[in-house]
Formats: sequence, structure tokens, C-alpha cells
Amino acid sequence: MNDIFGSDLFTAESLTAAINKAPYVPGQIAALKLFAERGIATTKAAIELKNNTLTLVPNIGRGAPAPVFTPGKREGVSFECAHLIQRSTLLADSIQDVREFGSTELKSLETSLNDDHLMPMRQNIEATIEYHRVGAIKGQILDASGAVLIDLFSEFGVSQQTTDFELDVSTVKVQAKVMAAKRLAEDALGALKPTGWIALCSPGFLDAMMGHSSVENFAAGWTAASMLRDDVRDSVNIGGVQFTEYRGRYNGTDFIPAGEAYLVPVGVPGLFITRFAPADYAEAVNTEGLPIYSKSHLLPFNRGAMLEAQSNPVNLCTLPRTVIKLTA
Repeated sequence: MNDIFGSDLFTAESLTAAINKAPYVPGQIAALKLFAERGIATTKAAIELKNNTLTLVPNIGRGAPAPVFTPGKREGVSFECAHLIQRSTLLADSIQDVREFGSTELKSLETSLNDDHLMPMRQNIEATIEYHRVGAIKGQILDASGAVLIDLFSEFGVSQQTTDFELDVSTVKVQAKVMAAKRLAEDALGALKPTGWIALCSPGFLDAMMGHSSVENFAAGWTAASMLRDDVRDSVNIGGVQFTEYRGRYNGTDFIPAGEAYLVPVGVPGLFITRFAPADYAEAVNTEGLPIYSKSHLLPFNRGAMLEAQSNPVNLCTLPRTVIKLTA
């Protein structure tokens, strides 16, 4: 007990293992497992593109010069990994004479370390990664301040595709709008085939769509008309697309603005990726990055320890035109 803050509990290896084992509190995007995660040994993630396009071959006379075929060019785009870091201080006096919640037992150092410091820091980092992933789906990854970290449309030299559902027009056929949006995404996917479709909706968009006359008439004539009776915010299928309400919010601002939704192809390998760079610690240099790291620094006179948690992710949609912005 004379050197509790210098024990094995506070080594970088033990703290990193502990914070990566902490209870996982995923957001909706994390729960959907859209993004394929992997560690990388550098602080930049490179995406290689090859622009092959289909061309109709003209009919020419025998013996005439043949048209020249030019292979598609290979291009590379690299993205800097974010550096998300938080610090906290665990003082010896903060647990002195403090009992465990709901118990008469005195609080242990390990409980305070995990429950009061590592777990909340991990949850903050996970929420930030979720925010970045929503940004990747929308095409712009924003910092906590609202500043643009990565503009995927600018980086890839493309523009966003949008379908207006015109939900304020009673004669509009919502299912036809769904099909039109899917065709836009399929054109951008080319030969890639999704295994399914999901639309992440703001509450206002979902309410307007479910209240539209064409959706109500469609549901009324369907044997599963319970969709009108039940809470459909979790998921409702229209035209082969699972429409679901997304409720993420930070500092009073919705992750998906009111009146918007995003149609996302599911099951396309390499479409949505998360790469974790190594931490800026000597022992992590040029090693495969982990989702989250943690480390401690002993305070003078052994009064406690300063704790740090960090993650170095980059979240990308490698074909941003395949995600269709839907407006109400």
C-alpha cells in the first residue's frame, strides 16, 4: 500500500487493456457494424482508387484500325487520423473514507480507476467516433467545435447526390422516391452489390414520411398493417429499405438535421472503414494501432496519478456518392 500508484495496475499495458475491456456503450452506427475496423501502423490512411469505366465498342470494318483501349488511372488519397485525447487525475485522498456505492465496504482503488475515470473517458471517445462516423456517412467529418476535419466530396472530387421526397405534396408516391434514390446509389456503386439498404432518418423526416398519404394507403392494404399501430422508429421497411430513426445529438445540435435522412448501402466490402493509428507513446511507435490507449503519470509525493486516454481514428466512406441524401 506504500506504492499503490506505482503498481502494475498503473502500467501502460494494464491501463490500455483495462480501458479496452471496459463496458462498450455503442451508438447506433457502431451497433449496425457498418464500419470495418482495423489498426494501422501509420498516422495516415491511404485509399487507392482505380477509375475503370465501361465503354461501348464501335463496329468497324475488318482490317480497319482498332480503337485504342486506355486502362483506368490509379489514384491515391490519404487522410490524417484524428487525435482524440482526454486527461483525468486520480487522487489518493479522493477515495479515502469513501465507501462503495450501495455497500458498507470502502471503495477500492481499482474500482475508482475503472468506474470514475477510465470508463467515462472511453464513453466520451466512443461518442466522438460515432459523431465522426455519422459525418463520414453525410460526407463531412466535423470536429467537436463544428470545424470541418475532412470533406470527402472535396477529397474525392465528387458531389453529393440528393433525392427530394417532396413529403409536403400529397400526390407523391413515396415508394417511387425510394426506388429513385436506390437507383442513384446503384449507379455510383457500379458492379458492387449491397446485401441490404438502411436509411438513417431525423425524427422529423420519419414522422413526415409515415404520415404521408401514400405510405398510409400502402400500409392499410398490407397484411402487416401493424406498422401503423406500432412504434416504427426502430425500423420500417419501404421498398426494400429499412428506415430507422437516428437520435444522436451533441450540444443541442442533431447529428442528422431535421427534415433529412441518408440512404446507405449495407454489406459492401471496404465502403465504410475505420482505421486506428498508434498512440504517440514511445512503446506504440510503428505498431498496429489499438482502438483506445491509456497511460498514467505519477504525481509528486505519490499523492495520485494523472490518467490519459486517447484514440487516433479515421472514419471514411470510400465512395461518398453511394450515400444518398434524402430531404423531406
